[in-house]
Amino acid sequence: MTWPTWSRTTSPSCQKFPEASVQDVTRGIEDALNVLRPGLSGVRIDTQVYQAQSYVDAAVRDLGITALISLGLLILVVGLLLYSWRLAVITMMSVLVSVIAAAYVLYLRGTGFDLMLLGGLAMALSVVIGDAVTDLAEVRRRLYEQRAAGESLSVGSVIGDVMTGVRGPLLYGTLIALLAPLPLIFLDGVGGAFAQPAVLSYALSLAASTIVALAVVPALASLVLRGDTSAPRTSPVLRLAARVFDGTVARWARRPRWAYASVAALIAIGLAVVPQLNTRAPLPPPQDRNVLVHWEGLPGTSLEEMDRITGMASQDLRKLAGVQDVGAHVGRALNSDEPVDVNTADMWVSLTGSADYARTLAAVQSVVRGFPGLKATIDNYDQNRVDAVSADAKSGGDLTVRVEGTDLDTMNSTAQRVALQIASVPGVVQPRVVAQPEKPTLQVETDLIAAQKYGLVPGDVRRAASTYFAGTLVGNLYQDQRIFDVVVWGAPQTRRTPQDLTNLVIDTPSGGQVKLGDVASVKIVPFPEELKHFGTSRYVDVDARVSGRDINSVISDVQSRVRSMPMPTEYHAEVLSDLSTSQDQDRTMLLLAAGAAVVVLLLFQAAFGSWRLAALTFGLLPPVLVGGVVGNLIAGGDLSLSAMLGLFLVLGLSARTTVLLIAGYLRAEEQAEAGSTADRVALVLRVTRDRLGSILLTAAATFAVFVPISFAGSRPGTEVLNPMAAVVLGGVFTSTLLSLTVLPTLYVRISSAVSLTGRASRRGGRGAAERTLTSHGVGGA
Repeated sequence: MTWPTWSRTTSPSCQKFPEASVQDVTRGIEDALNVLRPGLSGVRIDTQVYQAQSYVDAAVRDLGITALISLGLLILVVGLLLYSWRLAVITMMSVLVSVIAAAYVLYLRGTGFDLMLLGGLAMALSVVIGDAVTDLAEVRRRLYEQRAAGESLSVGSVIGDVMTGVRGPLLYGTLIALLAPLPLIFLDGVGGAFAQPAVLSYALSLAASTIVALAVVPALASLVLRGDTSAPRTSPVLRLAARVFDGTVARWARRPRWAYASVAALIAIGLAVVPQLNTRAPLPPPQDRNVLVHWEGLPGTSLEEMDRITGMASQDLRKLAGVQDVGAHVGRALNSDEPVDVNTADMWVSLTGSADYARTLAAVQSVVRGFPGLKATIDNYDQNRVDAVSADAKSGGDLTVRVEGTDLDTMNSTAQRVALQIASVPGVVQPRVVAQPEKPTLQVETDLIAAQKYGLVPGDVRRAASTYFAGTLVGNLYQDQRIFDVVVWGAPQTRRTPQDLTNLVIDTPSGGQVKLGDVASVKIVPFPEELKHFGTSRYVDVDARVSGRDINSVISDVQSRVRSMPMPTEYHAEVLSDLSTSQDQDRTMLLLAAGAAVVVLLLFQAAFGSWRLAALTFGLLPPVLVGGVVGNLIAGGDLSLSAMLGLFLVLGLSARTTVLLIAGYLRAEEQAEAGSTADRVALVLRVTRDRLGSILLTAAATFAVFVPISFAGSRPGTEVLNPMAAVVLGGVFTSTLLSLTVLPTLYVRISSAVSLTGRASRRGGRGAAERTLTSHGVGGA
């Protein structure tokens, strides 16, 4: 948009309520402006300078393309590895039903759709696919073997027997996967607001997956697999994987030192990488191509000067390659919700869709920072709102004493006394009264004795001065169906200096006149640019750092000192601390995480009936996460909330795989004790090889879902999921390698002292009735 003259352009902005739909608000504003256009001849209205809907549209478009690519890759992976259209149909139908069920429950709850909720659904996809693949592989193989042996069991009875055997171990894995991210829902502030929908959608998807696995998958398998007598075929990919497994893992299983060395190496890598991660950012910044430039001049900068500077900056910004449009507003309206003065301005810079985001943003920053004397912040509107909410929730330094009252001078003097009092508290470092920016202000103070001689009261003097310098609305003028305010104001040439105000003539009640300077003093004094309020009270803060002592002990001592201080009437002080609040939340999260870890360990013990095996599986979880941490470092190193959710997903997937493998080892050893003398190492390798197909398919399906997100990078809609994708890809890679190489080796070493005598009896003899595992793999036609 080209503006011939800056003063002939206005840029009103609208802000929606948090619960309102961006699409509905945008459509409503567009409709209202379209109705007004016929009555605004000669006025050009451009609504494309900034629209939040444009980011939503871009995000939906990019997410849609990425989702289609992920779906195509998922179908391709499932088809290639399962090597059976029947199993592929059942798998994809179970995934679809699980996601729809979870989304419908969220809809019934009235949960709005956002990127974090989508992230939770994406997290659950891997678990959903793993459920379907694990069940179907067993059902398909068992049906073929029983038919080949001449048995006449019905499809339903075979499915029921398999579901009973498989679902038991998977139940523990599902509980662990569900429990892992639950501490995140207790986060406060911005992090909690974003974490809760993601964890909720993830939990609902897991619940839906379990129901689908128990109800839908058996029904579909019964319908699709009925009458199928063909022998299961293994895909070429899995045959190649089996040959690699036979040539490498067998050597690992007989060399436990390699396994120990691998775990130690992963732990060392993790210890080296974790300190390099940045844990400050709750979410990656949105890649909105509408950039908000907020800048602030020195206190006292006039509206005309801000108009001039902002106009020059807008012209320079429009010349940049990649900038599509620029809009701005300076100062604020009388009834604005923003507590700013005329020395502030906001500029909306729209970038073209083809522009390099990082390079163009750097160019915008270079232009804006080329104007000296202005403090500028450059981000997008969404990040600006998040930062504003975060700033509102903060008190300042490590420790803050907030003095509340009415008179500014009294509050400042009281704050100075507070600073002196708390300076001697052990642990308090450099307490200071937070200075408030001041600007030159014209002060008119009435001389009561002189005013009484002329029959004037202070209100008469103040009204005359404010009318002369600020103007007074006295009426309205109606013309051409428009309303114009009528304002009485001093002529510009008569109000340029304070001396001009002293020469202002005031009418007296007796009919005479007197100069304002004869009844009042006029001078320029410093005055705070902004009067800060907490609720309805003004306040002044005293900030301090805390060092050498526990923050809560320091706060207790500071509170005692402040309570013992005499305060003026209607004034009081309150001790605040973001550091204490943060530490309390960290302590709460640490306790919740420790509690969750204990429950996970107990679930492992319940699944295996052995503390040794529980300790083994629990001890392998940290090395599994190293791959995710490294992936996060490669993606940028910001351990954001979405990256943490990815780590919990990796933990859940690894726990499920580990539980399923060890349960298979134990069941096979029980059968071997009942009538077989197979070598334990060979037996463990055989069980692992039998599970090779389902493990690789789950990993490949996870890669199919998250690889397109990772390649999409930081684009609108994928910027939040991109860190999660990097973590999941790295973590699943590490988890798969450990499950197939290290776990069998360590199991053979650690479980040698585990007594399995009581396990079969506790299972009611079920283990003896179960078949011996074979090496067909997961796929079958």
